Amino acid sequence: MEAVTDPHQKIGVALLAMYVTQLLLGGFIHFVKLPIRGHRPPQNYLHAVLGLAIIALAAYQIHYGLTIEWLLTGQGPVPGSALNAWLALIIVFWALYFLGMALLPRQFSREKEGRAAMRRAAAAKGGEVRA
Repeated sequence: MEAVTDPHQKIGVALLAMYVTQLLLGGFIHFVKLPIRGHRPPQNYLHAVLGLAIIALAAYQIHYGLTIEWLLTGQGPVPGSALNAWLALIIVFWALYFLGMALLPRQFSREKEGRAAMRRAAAAKGGEVRA
């Protein structure tokens, strides 16, 4: 196995490590439920931030590959359509991401209503629910 020497390779290794970490963290979040008094445990936020970091670094990796590594292959300049496609995908992804973020208040409101309904149902039965 050759040594990882150039930035494109190093970023690739970093992305692989981040991806494996993301998988393990997602499995932990899904299968291990720790008691917590808040709405979401901190590892959920770490999972989201790590996912965004992976996407951002992957976008940079592709851009680096198209603008730097491609020139080293001797195949001539990168077709403008490749850079345009990359840019279009980046714009579409982040536009959809921020549209989804605009729906968060609605999601939080529904979760709050659900927790209140669980508490009311538990109180009616004489029990207690931590939600």
